[in-house]
Formats: sequence, structure tokens, C-alpha cells
Amino acid sequence: MSRTNAKFQQKLGNPDGQWTITPKDITEAISSPVGGLHLATALISYEVGASLTAALFAQVGGMLVRTGTAPWLQENWGTSTQTGTTGNFSGPNTTANTSDPDAGPYPYAPPFTAAQQSWVPQTGYVPKGVKPISLDVYYAVATADVTTLNVSLTAVNFVNNTAAPTVTTLIATANLTKTKRTNLYVVNVPLSATQNYIVTADTYFQMLINVVTPSTSVFDFYGATINYHYNFL
Repeated sequence: MSRTNAKFQQKLGNPDGQWTITPKDITEAISSPVGGLHLATALISYEVGASLTAALFAQVGGMLVRTGTAPWLQENWGTSTQTGTTGNFSGPNTTANTSDPDAGPYPYAPPFTAAQQSWVPQTGYVPKGVKPISLDVYYAVATADVTTLNVSLTAVNFVNNTAAPTVTTLIATANLTKTKRTNLYVVNVPLSATQNYIVTADTYFQMLINVVTPSTSVFDFYGATINYHYNFL
């Protein structure tokens, strides 16, 4: 890109991101787990047997999350003109073409006037990273219907010198199909919260599946997939 030190920044998200949670990612929120990894016909599941109550947690910490880009980047603001009397923005001073919106020194914003390159300005940061859209849960119910089966998804953010992390609900408790059948289930659960890019530093996702089995019923969790949009560049 001529006459600029800016770098290309992607704004629109790609809609095909997926992150998989496996049975090995499951941790039970009790001191003595009632379920465990199960291998049958070369397929691993996390199995909860008959007459049991289980809370199956999975922390998703490997997804790429970005926290934003500096606002003086050309592509972030939608213009490479300077601030001032002939720039596209009202700047920190009134001298034409002297600095960018954050008073960054030359050459971070090139000395173009609005007449030379008058793009429509972006009015703030472009959110970067991942935007969760929905959750696919794949499982099996055998022998008898389960009594309770639901899933939730949260974003957990940690801040220094605070008593507890901030937990944001992405999927409130959503009921899954409880009926026994021979074939597997793959159930899509959309986000119950507003779909936004996760841009807060020190944040991970956490899934919880609650299951209660009556006598003879068996529940097998085979995995889950977080579907998301992404614009890492």
C-alpha cells in the first residue's frame, strides 16, 4: 500500500469457524465423579450410567481472542487522512494535516488531505477475534429416557484484584432432547445472548451439561462444537 505504514485489517467476519469440545475435556464439579471416559467400538464418550446426577463442565481456552487494534490504523478508521482543518476528523489541534486522531507522530498516519483521499471514516474500533453463534452437542441416550438434560455456555473474564471473575451468559440453560433412541443426537443450540465479538482480555468459554438418569438409562456425551464467526487478520 503506497504512502502509508498501515497494515491490512479484516473487518467482516468469516462465518465458518468451529471449535470442538471432546469427551476428554469434561470435568465433573464434584469431588467424586459419577461418570467417566468410555470406549465402545473404537469410539470414546463420557458416559453417565443409570440412576445418577452429573454436572459435566468443559473449559474452552484455546480459541483465538483478539482485544482490538490501535485506532490510528488506516483500515481501522476507514481513512488515511490527517486530522485538522482540512482532514476528515477534528483533531487534537487546529493545524491542518498534523496528526492522526490519537496524535500519533509521522509516519504512522500519512499527510493526506480529505480532498486527496476522502473515505467514509470508521467511528471506532473494529472488533476482532471470535463471535460465538451457536453450539452443537452430540450425544446418545440408551435403554430409557433421561430425566434431565440441558446445556449452557458462558464467557468467564478475569480481572486483577477482583473478588471473582465476571461471567457472561452466552447460552442460558437450554433443554436437549431426552428421549432414548438407537441413533445419535446432534442438536444445535443458538446463542440466547446478543451475538458479539469477544474482545475482552483474559477470557475463556465454559460449557455445562446437566444430566439426571433414571434406573437403566445411560447417557453418552461424544462432543460439542462452538460455531463462530472470526476475523483474526
